[in-house]
Amino acid sequence: MKRRILRFLLLAFLTSASPAVMHAQEGIGKKEAERIQAKKEKEDKKAVKVKEK
Repeated sequence: MKRRILRFLLLAFLTSASPAVMHAQEGIGKKEAERIQAKKEKEDKKAVKVKEK
């Protein structure tokens, strides 16, 4: 009886924790994409300035 309860609780915990982990990874991905985009914009501005000279 205890094993069934423990197995159920473990299964319930694992299934409820996975969306939180995926959400956290999604946030990291967004931050990384924003950082890369900002870096590209900065490099583009530098390239335009160099072209003007």
